[in-house]
Amino acid sequence: FNKSNRAIEVFGKGNELENVEFSEAAACRLTSGEICFGAKSGFYSFNPETVQRKRINAPLVFTRLLLFNKEVTIGDGKKALLTKQLDETTEIRFSHRQNVFTIEFATLDMRAPEKIQYAYRLEGFEDNWNYVENKHFATYTTLPAGEYTFRVKSTDSEGFWLDNERVIQLKILPSFWQSSFAKVLYVVLVLLIFFLTLYIFLTIFKLKNSVEIEKQMTEMKLRFFTDISHELRTPLTLVSLPVDTLLNEKLDGAIHEQLQLMRRNLDRVLTLINQILDFRKLQNNKMRLTVEEVHFGEFVRNSCSNFNEIAHSRSIDFRVIDETDNTQVWIDTERFDSIIYNLLSNAFKFTEQGKRITVRTFLRPGKVVLSVADEGVGIALEKINFIFDRFFSVPALRNIAQKSTGIGLDLVKKLVDLHHATIHVESQQGKGSDFEIEIQTGIDHFSGDDDIIISEQTHTPTEPQEEINEPADHSHSVIPLILVVEDNDELRQFLRTSLRNNYRVEEAENGLVGWQKTEHLMPDIIIADLRMPEMNGLQLLEKVKTDKRTSHIPVIMLTAVTDMENKLAGMKAGADDYITKPFSSAFLHARIENLIKQRVQLQQYYRSQMSPGGTVIKLPPIEVQSQEEQFMKNLIELMNEHIDNFDLNIDFLASEMGMSRTVFFNKLKSLTGFSPVEFVREMRIERAADYIRNTSYTVSEISFRVGIEDPRYFSRCFKLKYGMTPSEYRAKQTNQPGE
Repeated sequence: FNKSNRAIEVFGKGNELENVEFSEAAACRLTSGEICFGAKSGFYSFNPETVQRKRINAPLVFTRLLLFNKEVTIGDGKKALLTKQLDETTEIRFSHRQNVFTIEFATLDMRAPEKIQYAYRLEGFEDNWNYVENKHFATYTTLPAGEYTFRVKSTDSEGFWLDNERVIQLKILPSFWQSSFAKVLYVVLVLLIFFLTLYIFLTIFKLKNSVEIEKQMTEMKLRFFTDISHELRTPLTLVSLPVDTLLNEKLDGAIHEQLQLMRRNLDRVLTLINQILDFRKLQNNKMRLTVEEVHFGEFVRNSCSNFNEIAHSRSIDFRVIDETDNTQVWIDTERFDSIIYNLLSNAFKFTEQGKRITVRTFLRPGKVVLSVADEGVGIALEKINFIFDRFFSVPALRNIAQKSTGIGLDLVKKLVDLHHATIHVESQQGKGSDFEIEIQTGIDHFSGDDDIIISEQTHTPTEPQEEINEPADHSHSVIPLILVVEDNDELRQFLRTSLRNNYRVEEAENGLVGWQKTEHLMPDIIIADLRMPEMNGLQLLEKVKTDKRTSHIPVIMLTAVTDMENKLAGMKAGADDYITKPFSSAFLHARIENLIKQRVQLQQYYRSQMSPGGTVIKLPPIEVQSQEEQFMKNLIELMNEHIDNFDLNIDFLASEMGMSRTVFFNKLKSLTGFSPVEFVREMRIERAADYIRNTSYTVSEISFRVGIEDPRYFSRCFKLKYGMTPSEYRAKQTNQPGE
């Protein structure tokens, strides 16, 4: 018995002690290390250290190879795993699909094979030995591709480990997708994808860059044309105003026709300028529609009338047919006029002499249709889908007319879309084109739009009215003073010339000078350009309307800018009116007269507030500025508080209202039509009348209570206002029915 490994070695058959009978417990160990055992025939002794053992180093062999639990034989299959006996094989190559295999082995020790123990491991897959006792096979499944070394060893039948280790090399071949070639292919594919992605990215970047550059170039062009268009409005105004003036004169018929021709072409230039500005607004998504209800057929007929002369001069049969039965639609008349203008311009541009152009309006269920049909050169079928693209022009048309800018139909399409309408075209080369626009009736389709302004007035086409040159009959005792603030010298001088027959006129070349003159002169009306150096029109407007000394002064803004945002900014700042260049002299005079009439109505309104028992006049159409309302309220409260003060005068009132004497005088005069002296007297007499109606005070007592020391002067003032003395007024009030 070996205590270290707990192994027992048996001396059985073949030993010298085979037939010896030993006595029980008859044994001892000598000092020499020998062990003695007693027996019937004597005793036997031996030294354990000198015992000679016989060892058999039995060989270990590989017996079988199983694949998927099926024995593999030599030369089995096209790619045989074994070309010779397994025990003679040093390497086995498996494909990636042959991933379940078993290797069987055995030790050639026939003494007690059931006592033989085995141990194996697969280097490259396992780090430790597998001790499997008498199990003489090893099975592996789904090994990854790679090279491995299979090692196996065993004991002899007595349990001693032998030096009989066997080794066999195993190689699991990778699949195609795991092969070196595939890995190279992967690298190549990754590089290809990388470079392709890089190429696509650079191409997209270049395209974006080129598109951005084109966009910037287009924006620069549009900005350039927009700036030019704004600049052209002032000279157009300077041309159109004298033309309008001459048209109102009694001139020779031929000269009058030439002037009308100038007027029409000025209108045409203005239309083109407006189209450029509209196109810029559409590009920047800043277009806002102001829709109103119109008789569509009548509106289209009036818009088409501008082309009657060109039709006559080119012998084109131009027909306008209305079949809408006075149906009304909601449209932005200015923008829709631009739609009709562009469609007819194209029709006339590409229609030869002697051919026909027909404009027809008719009804479809829930819709009104506008058709513009011509007998021009037509459009090729493959080009129709592109005609509404920006800058697109049809090459075939160039032989007949001048080169198109390609903006008109793009503008038409965008304006039609803003109206929630649809447009389509039918065309045949050599036979002509027919553009149809379908417009929805009613106004519900505009309900979800934030950029729509609904006008409450109904559009009714009117004939141009002649300018009235007669001086205005103003209610002011002094001719109104108008301050013209304009940086263009020619336009400023022309406005002065145009207005001086009816008004007093002062000039300022920029907003800063305009503000200084406003403070000094306190004009009745200010006419200011929007774009000026030093201080622009909006800045001037803001100063005028926020300063309590000048907030009552009406301001008319002149502008070449047509977008709604600037107008809204001006209206929010308190502009009383907006006039877009170019404008007619008659229109400007009409707007000034309208503001003066409104000022007279406001004076009546504020006067009605002065009487303690009077009825306040209601003026719904007039916007009463909160600053003016507060000014009058404070002034009337101040008067009521000090009405019995004999020394009440302009200096006291101006000081209490926080103004200079001159500013107070001008503001009060503008708001009420009264000078401060007249205002105080009016307030005293109004209060006196209230005392007479509602109290039993004597005339003298009432005179003192309203701050007039001399009763006789009081009676004269009272009679001047009411046409009777205070006593007569009381008697009349007493004798009235129901009193």
